[in-house]
Amino acid sequence: MISPEHWRRFLKPKFAELFDLGKRAGKFVWFHSCGDITEVLPDLIDIGMDVWETVQLHTLPISPEELKRDYGKHITFFGAINTQRLPFATPPEVTEEVKRCIEALGKDGGYICGPDHHIKPDVPPENAVALFAAAGAFRHAGYTLDSV
Repeated sequence: MISPEHWRRFLKPKFAELFDLGKRAGKFVWFHSCGDITEVLPDLIDIGMDVWETVQLHTLPISPEELKRDYGKHITFFGAINTQRLPFATPPEVTEEVKRCIEALGKDGGYICGPDHHIKPDVPPENAVALFAAAGAFRHAGYTLDSV
């Protein structure tokens, strides 16, 4: 919607001011942007972004592993579970997607697992349950995704 050059010229300085306000108050900067922002992701990191919400892996020109490798030391990722697939997937497919995202983006920390947008009414309840059960399995000692 806007070129990286225009973003850097017109928006980056203003975002830098806003991010600085949060940083001076001792807060984390949690930034929401849909779609592919990989061309300006280094800029956002440079000006102080701590968390990128919402990661939509299906829109990115790089793999989750590349995203983690290139940016995971600098920011935390939020989202990544494709809500456009949730209405049509089976619970085992949802579990597998959660596992794949956690293994790629959560390696050595820095990932908040969740949907890449809010879960719409057309998502079968068992798919929503599968998403959160699979994510929760990583949090509790003694549980694995094989037990979900």
